[in-house]
Amino acid sequence: MSAPDLTPAIMAQFAASGADKHLTLLLGAGASVASGLPDWNELAVRLLLRSGAVRDRRLAELLVREQDPLLVAEAAKQSLGSEWEASVRQALYGNFQGPGPSTLHFAIARHCLDEQPGKTTLITLNFDTLLEQAVRLLSTRLRGRAGEFAAQAESGHEHGVKALPQRQARVHHLHGVVGPTGTKNLILALSDYNEVLSAGMPWQQVLLIQSLRRGALILVGTSYRDPDVRKWFHHVMRDHPRNHSAIVLLVRESFRLGRDEFDEILPALASQWRAIGLEPVITSDFSDAVQIVQELAHIHRPGYLSPQERARLIWDAHTARFNEYQDSYARRLESEAHDLCHMLHGTNVRTSLWIADGNGYLVRWAVSDRIYRSPDVLTSVPTGQESSVLAGRALSAEAPLWEEPTAHSGHQWGCSLAIPVWTQIRELPPAVTAVHVIDFLAPIGQMRAALEINALGINGLETGWGDRLSHVVSTHPA
Repeated sequence: MSAPDLTPAIMAQFAASGADKHLTLLLGAGASVASGLPDWNELAVRLLLRSGAVRDRRLAELLVREQDPLLVAEAAKQSLGSEWEASVRQALYGNFQGPGPSTLHFAIARHCLDEQPGKTTLITLNFDTLLEQAVRLLSTRLRGRAGEFAAQAESGHEHGVKALPQRQARVHHLHGVVGPTGTKNLILALSDYNEVLSAGMPWQQVLLIQSLRRGALILVGTSYRDPDVRKWFHHVMRDHPRNHSAIVLLVRESFRLGRDEFDEILPALASQWRAIGLEPVITSDFSDAVQIVQELAHIHRPGYLSPQERARLIWDAHTARFNEYQDSYARRLESEAHDLCHMLHGTNVRTSLWIADGNGYLVRWAVSDRIYRSPDVLTSVPTGQESSVLAGRALSAEAPLWEEPTAHSGHQWGCSLAIPVWTQIRELPPAVTAVHVIDFLAPIGQMRAALEINALGINGLETGWGDRLSHVVSTHPA
């Protein structure tokens, strides 16, 4: 899946969820894995090895896989004694000099900053403070000075549900906070969970109940394995307004399964979540979750169009004037190839532009060394992580991807670079609806180094294509 595959039906689920009244976003470990932090199993393995209870990594992984991870963490906690909290910090961050927020953290922070104060509640099951960092960084960038919109990490009964001053954003840490220099209210080992589960009405449960009563509750990147979370949601889902939904974003990427395998388990997976009252929304990549978060502030506005509808507008505008845009784009790509060849001191270059058709395919619209005379001869490929074509994978990843040919590919070029192209229709969120591909005759190592030196020029090309594609819609009659 990619942004052009986010259909009106998918976005309608969020529009009908109660998010217009109030939105609560609950993050699981998947959000921080993208920043380089370990998932739950890897964290347990690191703690087990650090405690010395098991010295062989393979055996530690076996224990975590076959035994209750909470029991494994408890064994590590007892072995480490007074070094427990410091060991958790080391296991979580390793040698990182402060991991940076992921694109999902920034998307959530941007939503919080753009909305009216008090309309968004931020909750996380993660120990890190990456979400707070994202709020602070974006606030500084958008407003030109730090502190105008403060981010505050909270974990504990006394902080559970109190109101904050208007310009502060609190991030509620349901399982505690592990910062670079300190730890607070950590819930990680079996004994920690038992303490929480024995409490009559913990502040975490109160917060979740209040959140769903106020509006929509969206879970992102959580496996729902934590026993306390299961108990809390058992009470949360008992009594809440019917027009307020609890939605869970299921990302295929986190299951580490191929498309066919995931499709096979999908009915069972969806029915499991519906059985406990949560409505599943299925996406392929965490980039899809990022796009959905970016859409949330717009879905209730008049004239809203889903990412798929916006992609189709761009595609239809091009096919309606096929010959005109085919000729002009081929000439533009040819000029770019010439300029890149000069910039790279004579290295042969070919450039091409691929455009999403809004029906699950990416189409090679124009190439620098040829002109097509009919849409029927254009090459189209499915998008997604498993796409056989580099451009299809880059559209899904929403990040530049390199590729060098294999011995059996028959590819005449030394390497290729696919760069996503962001477009924006009206005042709706930007979305990746096209990919610019550059083929180089030289090997990948040489081209990577050369483009790092000339990064500004390459970025200018992508911005130009994004503006050009977006402008086509504004000049094409509906």
